[in-house]
Amino acid sequence: MGNRNWIAALTGLLFFVLAIVSFAVGGEPPDPTEEPIREVVAFYVDNESPLAVGLILEGLAATALVLFTGYLRGVVDAAGRASLVGSGAR
Repeated sequence: MGNRNWIAALTGLLFFVLAIVSFAVGGEPPDPTEEPIREVVAFYVDNESPLAVGLILEGLAATALVLFTGYLRGVVDAAGRASLVGSGAR
């Protein structure tokens, strides 16, 4: 099998795409300090499905972020070892 690190690297891009789409789908709720409580409740009742889809996408984005940080940790760890070997430190 070939080197498939590029797939792990793409999880960072996937995180940003999913995060942006989730916030676009969920919309911007009304400000509860300025709007009457009935309008705030009506917003959440009327937009139940888009908000649920947005939350699912945010969960997937968080998962992609965790996978990307694992990949990034491996890259930084390998770079640190290479710099230690190159400097003669042991």
